[in-house]
Amino acid sequence: MTHAKLARRLARPARDFLAGLLLFAGLSGSDWFASAAHARLFEVEPVEGMLEAVLALPTLSAVSLPALLCLGLSFALLVAVNMWLFRHLRQAHASYRRRR
Repeated sequence: MTHAKLARRLARPARDFLAGLLLFAGLSGSDWFASAAHARLFEVEPVEGMLEAVLALPTLSAVSLPALLCLGLSFALLVAVNMWLFRHLRQAHASYRRRR
């Protein structure tokens, strides 16, 4: 297999992997909704005792960097493998709705 063909075959999974990393970064950065200031900003009335429970949960800053990197890489790999599988199934199996 030539280098150009290998690069073409790996381009789409690499893009899917990067998309998975970006998705993980977006999801892991969403813990700022748990603060009381943001609850007041969005006019959400916290239930008595729930705010303390939410604020007691570990946030992104409490997670170690190697653990976060491992989670991010495994999530991105899972996204890339799933996208590859869905594309493979779409190409390999004809739809039952297709009329000839």
